[in-house]
Amino acid sequence: MRESGQKIQKQESSEKIRKLVVLSLFAAVSYLSMYIVNFKVEFLTFDIKNVFLTIPAMLFGPLAGVVISLVVSFIEFVVISTTGFYGLVMNFISSASFAAAAALVYRFRRSRSGSYLALLTATLVSTAVMLLANLLITPFYLGCGVSDVAALLPKLIFPFNFIKCLVNAGLVLIFYKPISVILRRSGIVKTDTPSGYRFDRGTFVTLLLALLLIAASMVVFFYVLGGKVSFGG
Repeated sequence: MRESGQKIQKQESSEKIRKLVVLSLFAAVSYLSMYIVNFKVEFLTFDIKNVFLTIPAMLFGPLAGVVISLVVSFIEFVVISTTGFYGLVMNFISSASFAAAAALVYRFRRSRSGSYLALLTATLVSTAVMLLANLLITPFYLGCGVSDVAALLPKLIFPFNFIKCLVNAGLVLIFYKPISVILRRSGIVKTDTPSGYRFDRGTFVTLLLALLLIAASMVVFFYVLGGKVSFGG
């Protein structure tokens, strides 16, 4: 009986270590992704790091998404941020709300349709949260009144955050399944869900939907908002 208990404790300890390793790996990839490409409109900037924060959140749960979002936001604040504490807070709120919302919905509906619903929910929640956060925090950063920021909501802040979420949601749809399959087959991640990957009609529809979502978002970003893109950090 004692040996059985020790064996269970050893397995639990091993699973915790694997989880920590996976989360650390995703945090590193998320941080590095900020050097690949950045999208900017006026004082607002976004990248694709939320993709690599949301995937582990969908694998391990909302809390994992919040924790890894905090870690990456803090590293960005210390190493490369040009917006100081304001950037730290806004980055964390944006990433954590998106990743946690997606993970919370996906936890109760682990299916292709569940992933659609999870990412739609994440997009709506994160966009709404960022509208409120901008009203409360951005006036201090820009040194202006709340009414000035409110005037920017419909023409800049809302479309910017909505596009950012759509782009990240599209990329999660593309990368979540193959990455999760690799992690499960390697034994790094253990779940009760199937670990197979078939390029069937559903997969094709998902990829097409994701690509169309990203393409449409980029058209609006560049031609309506007048956004710019930079590569290499």
